[in-house]
Amino acid sequence: MKKMDKKIDWGTDNMAAKGGDYFQLMDIPLYDRVGGDKAMEVVTDLFYQKVLNDDLVSRFFRGY
Repeated sequence: MKKMDKKIDWGTDNMAAKGGDYFQLMDIPLYDRVGGDKAMEVVTDLFYQKVLNDDLVSRFFRGY
């Protein structure tokens, strides 16, 4: 094997110039690509746990 020179134009949204959308991700919304509702639920729960355990900001959420 030897390295072949292939110019990739990263500064464009043109799929042909980039070499195509190999994984066909353009057809899948970003929300679904990151895991959809379940992923957002997990992230939100972790965020609130961290906020409520943080000494600086937890006092703003006492009683909620």
